[in-house]
Amino acid sequence: MSHTIPQIKLIVLKQILMKLLMMKVKMKSNSQQFREALTEYTVDEHVELDKYVNAPTRVRVKWCAGCPWLLFASYDSRTNDFIVKNYNPLHKCNGTIKNKLCNSKYLAERYKDRIISEPNIRIFKFRELVQKELEVYIGRTVARKTKNIALTQIMGDHVKEFGRILDYRDELLRTNPGSTYIAFLDGCRRYIGFDGCFLKGVCKGQLLVAVCKDENNYMLPLAWAVVEVENTFNWRWFVNLLKNDLELGDGTELTVITDMQNVLDKTISEILPQAEHRMCAMHILANWSKKWRGIERRNCFWRCVRSTYEQELKNNLDHMEKLGDKIVEDLQYYNKERWCKVYFKYFSNRDSVDNNMAKIFNSWILGPRHKTIITILE
Repeated sequence: MSHTIPQIKLIVLKQILMKLLMMKVKMKSNSQQFREALTEYTVDEHVELDKYVNAPTRVRVKWCAGCPWLLFASYDSRTNDFIVKNYNPLHKCNGTIKNKLCNSKYLAERYKDRIISEPNIRIFKFRELVQKELEVYIGRTVARKTKNIALTQIMGDHVKEFGRILDYRDELLRTNPGSTYIAFLDGCRRYIGFDGCFLKGVCKGQLLVAVCKDENNYMLPLAWAVVEVENTFNWRWFVNLLKNDLELGDGTELTVITDMQNVLDKTISEILPQAEHRMCAMHILANWSKKWRGIERRNCFWRCVRSTYEQELKNNLDHMEKLGDKIVEDLQYYNKERWCKVYFKYFSNRDSVDNNMAKIFNSWILGPRHKTIITILE
């Protein structure tokens, strides 16, 4: 029994007839379109086929071992179409939730729009999605490859972009001569927040950022850099470049705020020794509250942080002392001159006790953090 697959629709007999009728063909029918139609059918019908002849001009497909179902199609030179030349519709096997044709290539094409709209979808969530919609089991490796294929199609080849990173640097130097420090000196507050965050897409590494506030109290990114890892060497390199570009000197009349990172703390002390170095109160609370939990203790902590004169701080610490043995000692383990408003300097015109402006910037660029290297930097 044989049938010709026309230019507009692929048609196969009986069981796969309706499935192949749904596949619209925009060009002359060929083996690739025929394979795609078969894959669609096997996934939707929860059956597993084996292509034991899989050539550019012919495809032979059979069911699992012991089942007589068979389909053979090949290219016809007279009509320039793909023709089904042998078809046995009888089969004696059950459905399955595993299908080797439901691979990363097929899933990337089927779920491309979903991955575009949700590029940070977790691997286990994507596996649950496929199992719920297609009733097919896929492994972690297939799910991860599917996501990478779809993101690569959207964003391009990250390896090629890395190969052109030096060209990108040269273009920046050519088009932006001498413009690295003008904005900061022309009105921004002398208050800089440093932070680092992970890249989320095919490009792995970390993004170091420096953010400040302009004269209207709006967030202004000063500098950012992609590095392999957040360590002393990379932070020293980053802060040194910023110091030279902004002419910060030894940090006199400059306020810096960071998270509780020993690496960054040491770097600031070495490169900007005269700067006022604050620590993010949110991170201090996160560490301190591991031992001292409770709403009342948390509220007392914030009253201490926001105290504006020494007697107020003393009263709040005295009240805190009643909430636990050695609770104040554990809090004062963290240098209070770095997190309490009582000791803040006035030259930056900022009394912020957290590093939220850097955190907000990292959240704001969550989408670009999934992209390739040059796209991220742009």
